Amino acid sequence: MKDNAKHELAMTLDSLGGVLATVNSLALTNTLIVLITGARYSQVIPLTRLKGGEICFALVLLVNIIRFYHGNIRVLRQFGANDSRPHPTLATDFAVIFLQTVMFSVASFYIYSHGDFIALFIVLLVLDSAWLYWIRRSEGSGEALGVWIVNNLLAVAAMSLFYSYSQLAHGASWALYAALAVLACNTIYDLVNTKNFYFPSDRASPAGGA
Repeated sequence: MKDNAKHELAMTLDSLGGVLATVNSLALTNTLIVLITGARYSQVIPLTRLKGGEICFALVLLVNIIRFYHGNIRVLRQFGANDSRPHPTLATDFAVIFLQTVMFSVASFYIYSHGDFIALFIVLLVLDSAWLYWIRRSEGSGEALGVWIVNNLLAVAAMSLFYSYSQLAHGASWALYAALAVLACNTIYDLVNTKNFYFPSDRASPAGGA
């Protein structure tokens, strides 16, 4: 009976993973479409006329879509398959992850609207930190999740300062690029610091991260 329950849970996780993969694929595709059409779907911008700023926003978004999808699928499997964890928690995990995925889809429409893009990522990182703090608290997970949360909150603080300045000083576009640079540093640090979680090897056991 227990083996059957595990089999059912594994099938559920595979199904949920498929839903997330579909939505993330659409977000990736839309990011590229918005980039090369300038959000005007009836035309295509020549490659030589693409602006460096929008390319940077699109690249950061693409990397984060992949990073969050890969990390969240690992977290979903790792914690959802934990026999000691109540199964209703799996529904909560999926709801948070799906909401994050939808936010990435929304962000893909805003790579030309830098302020909205940064605001979406601030909310996304706060949501992710709160969710992972709850996981860490309820599961007693390792220090890696704590490092991820601190990395997120530091990024949120810096991005919020730059975003607020850009709103107060109209036309201060440099502040939004600075916020994007903070997000890029947050992304790079996470990938480097928790590389064994994202890409575990035979000689390294996976650690928490998302």
